[in-house]
Amino acid sequence: MIRYIRNIEHISLFTINVIEILIGTWKKFIVLTNERYSYMMAENKQKIIEDDRISMITEASLVLKDLKKADITEVKAYAAPPAGVIDVLIATIILLGRPKSEQTWKFAQRELSSAGLNKKAAEIDYEKIPIERRREAMTYLSKYTYEQVKNCSMAAAAFYQWAHAVASE
Repeated sequence: MIRYIRNIEHISLFTINVIEILIGTWKKFIVLTNERYSYMMAENKQKIIEDDRISMITEASLVLKDLKKADITEVKAYAAPPAGVIDVLIATIILLGRPKSEQTWKFAQRELSSAGLNKKAAEIDYEKIPIERRREAMTYLSKYTYEQVKNCSMAAAAFYQWAHAVASE
Protein backbone atom coordinates (compact mmCIF):
# COMPACT_ATOMS: atom_id res chain seq x y z
CA MET A 1 0.00 0.00 0.00
CA ILE A 2 2.83 2.38 0.88
CA ARG A 3 4.44 1.61 -2.47
CA TYR A 4 1.14 2.40 -4.23
CA ILE A 5 0.86 5.79 -2.46
CA ARG A 6 4.46 6.67 -3.38
CA ASN A 7 3.70 5.85 -7.04
CA ILE A 8 0.67 8.10 -6.97
CA GLU A 9 2.74 10.89 -5.40
CA HIS A 10 5.41 10.39 -8.04
CA ILE A 11 2.83 10.45 -10.85
CA SER A 12 1.20 13.54 -9.35
CA LEU A 13 4.53 15.36 -9.12
CA PHE A 14 5.33 14.31 -12.68
CA THR A 15 1.92 15.51 -13.87
CA ILE A 16 2.33 18.81 -12.08
CA ASN A 17 5.78 19.28 -13.68
CA VAL A 18 4.38 18.53 -17.13
CA ILE A 19 1.51 20.95 -16.59
CA GLU A 20 3.91 23.66 -15.41
CA ILE A 21 6.07 23.10 -18.52
CA LEU A 22 2.99 23.31 -20.74
CA ILE A 23 1.81 26.49 -19.02
CA GLY A 24 5.26 28.04 -19.42
CA THR A 25 5.29 27.11 -23.12
CA TRP A 26 1.82 28.58 -23.63
CA LYS A 27 2.84 31.78 -21.87
CA LYS A 28 5.84 32.12 -24.19
CA PHE A 29 3.61 31.38 -27.18
CA ILE A 30 1.10 34.01 -26.07
CA VAL A 31 3.86 36.61 -25.55
CA LEU A 32 5.34 35.86 -29.00
CA THR A 33 1.90 35.97 -30.59
CA ASN A 34 1.14 39.32 -28.95
CA GLU A 35 4.51 40.71 -30.06
CA ARG A 36 3.89 39.54 -33.62
CA TYR A 37 0.37 40.96 -33.57
CA SER A 38 1.67 44.31 -32.30
CA TYR A 39 4.33 44.33 -35.02
CA MET A 40 1.74 43.50 -37.69
CA MET A 41 -0.58 46.24 -36.40
CA ALA A 42 2.25 48.81 -36.47
CA GLU A 43 3.23 47.64 -39.95
CA ASN A 44 -0.39 47.90 -41.10
CA LYS A 45 -0.78 51.37 -39.54
CA GLN A 46 2.38 52.55 -41.32
CA LYS A 47 1.04 51.20 -44.64
CA ILE A 48 -2.26 53.03 -44.13
CA ILE A 49 -0.40 56.26 -43.35
CA GLU A 50 1.76 55.84 -46.45
CA ASP A 51 -1.30 55.06 -48.60
CA ASP A 52 -3.01 58.20 -47.28
CA ARG A 53 0.10 60.26 -48.05
CA ILE A 54 0.25 58.87 -51.60
CA SER A 55 -3.44 59.67 -52.08
CA MET A 56 -2.92 63.23 -50.84
CA ILE A 57 0.09 63.74 -53.13
CA THR A 58 -1.78 62.31 -56.12
CA GLU A 59 -4.79 64.53 -55.48
CA ALA A 60 -2.63 67.61 -54.93
CA SER A 61 -0.65 66.86 -58.12
CA LEU A 62 -3.88 66.75 -60.12
CA VAL A 63 -4.96 70.08 -58.63
CA LEU A 64 -1.58 71.61 -59.56
CA LYS A 65 -1.78 70.30 -63.13
CA ASP A 66 -5.26 71.76 -63.52
CA LEU A 67 -4.39 75.24 -62.23
CA LYS A 68 -5.82 77.89 -64.52
CA LYS A 69 -3.46 80.30 -66.22
CA ALA A 70 -5.38 83.20 -64.66
CA ASP A 71 -4.67 81.84 -61.14
CA ILE A 72 -0.96 81.50 -61.90
CA THR A 73 -0.89 84.97 -63.48
CA GLU A 74 -2.45 86.39 -60.32
CA VAL A 75 0.35 84.94 -58.18
CA LYS A 76 3.24 85.95 -60.41
CA ALA A 77 1.81 89.48 -60.78
CA TYR A 78 2.37 90.22 -57.08
CA ALA A 79 5.02 92.92 -56.68
CA ALA A 80 5.13 92.31 -52.94
CA PRO A 81 3.25 89.07 -52.22
CA PRO A 82 2.17 88.01 -48.74
CA ALA A 83 4.84 86.08 -46.84
CA GLY A 84 2.76 82.89 -47.04
CA VAL A 85 2.78 82.95 -50.83
CA ILE A 86 6.55 83.49 -50.95
CA ASP A 87 7.25 80.75 -48.42
CA VAL A 88 5.01 78.23 -50.17
CA LEU A 89 6.69 78.83 -53.52
CA ILE A 90 10.16 78.67 -51.97
CA ALA A 91 9.20 75.35 -50.33
CA THR A 92 8.07 74.11 -53.74
CA ILE A 93 11.37 75.18 -55.31
CA ILE A 94 13.28 73.42 -52.52
CA LEU A 95 11.33 70.20 -53.14
CA LEU A 96 12.16 70.46 -56.83
CA GLY A 97 15.84 70.42 -55.90
CA ARG A 98 16.82 73.93 -56.94
CA PRO A 99 19.98 75.41 -55.35
CA LYS A 100 19.88 78.04 -52.59
CA SER A 101 20.61 80.83 -55.09
CA GLU A 102 17.29 80.05 -56.84
CA GLN A 103 15.18 79.84 -53.69
CA THR A 104 13.82 83.38 -54.08
CA TRP A 105 10.57 85.11 -54.98
CA LYS A 106 12.09 86.47 -58.23
CA PHE A 107 13.09 82.98 -59.34
CA ALA A 108 9.62 81.66 -58.43
CA GLN A 109 8.05 84.41 -60.57
CA ARG A 110 10.23 83.44 -63.55
CA GLU A 111 9.39 79.77 -63.09
CA LEU A 112 5.68 80.57 -62.91
CA SER A 113 6.00 82.65 -66.09
CA SER A 114 7.95 80.35 -68.33
CA ALA A 115 8.48 76.80 -67.29
CA GLY A 116 5.23 75.81 -65.65
CA LEU A 117 6.28 75.39 -62.03
CA ASN A 118 2.97 73.69 -61.33
CA LYS A 119 3.53 71.01 -63.98
CA LYS A 120 7.14 70.41 -62.86
CA ALA A 121 5.97 69.94 -59.29
CA ALA A 122 3.07 67.68 -60.26
CA GLU A 123 5.28 65.41 -62.37
CA ILE A 124 8.30 65.05 -60.08
CA ASP A 125 9.10 61.63 -58.61
CA TYR A 126 8.42 62.66 -55.03
CA GLU A 127 9.78 59.38 -53.62
CA LYS A 128 13.28 60.42 -54.70
CA ILE A 129 13.20 63.71 -52.79
CA PRO A 130 15.78 63.46 -49.96
CA ILE A 131 14.50 63.74 -46.41
CA GLU A 132 16.74 66.77 -45.77
CA ARG A 133 15.00 68.70 -48.57
CA ARG A 134 11.58 67.66 -47.32
CA ARG A 135 12.45 68.87 -43.83
CA GLU A 136 13.80 72.17 -45.14
CA ALA A 137 10.62 72.73 -47.14
CA MET A 138 8.53 71.92 -44.08
CA THR A 139 10.25 74.71 -42.12
CA TYR A 140 8.69 77.15 -44.59
CA LEU A 141 5.31 75.43 -44.72
CA SER A 142 4.83 74.83 -41.00
CA LYS A 143 4.35 78.56 -40.38
CA TYR A 144 0.97 78.47 -42.14
CA THR A 145 -2.21 76.48 -42.47
CA TYR A 146 -3.89 75.66 -45.75
CA GLU A 147 -6.65 78.15 -44.92
CA GLN A 148 -4.21 80.99 -44.28
CA VAL A 149 -2.54 80.45 -47.65
CA LYS A 150 -5.91 80.01 -49.39
CA ASN A 151 -7.01 83.40 -48.06
CA CYS A 152 -4.02 84.95 -49.88
CA SER A 153 -4.26 83.01 -53.14
CA MET A 154 -6.03 79.92 -54.47
CA ALA A 155 -3.04 79.06 -56.66
CA ALA A 156 -0.64 79.36 -53.71
CA ALA A 157 -3.01 77.11 -51.75
CA ALA A 158 -2.69 74.45 -54.46
CA PHE A 159 1.11 74.65 -54.20
CA TYR A 160 0.82 74.50 -50.39
CA GLN A 161 -1.37 71.40 -50.55
CA TRP A 162 1.12 69.64 -52.84
CA ALA A 163 4.27 70.73 -50.99
CA HIS A 164 2.80 69.87 -47.58
CA ALA A 165 1.77 66.39 -48.75
CA VAL A 166 5.20 65.74 -50.29
CA ALA A 167 7.20 67.18 -47.37
CA SER A 168 5.23 65.38 -44.65
CA GLU A 169 6.92 62.36 -43.09
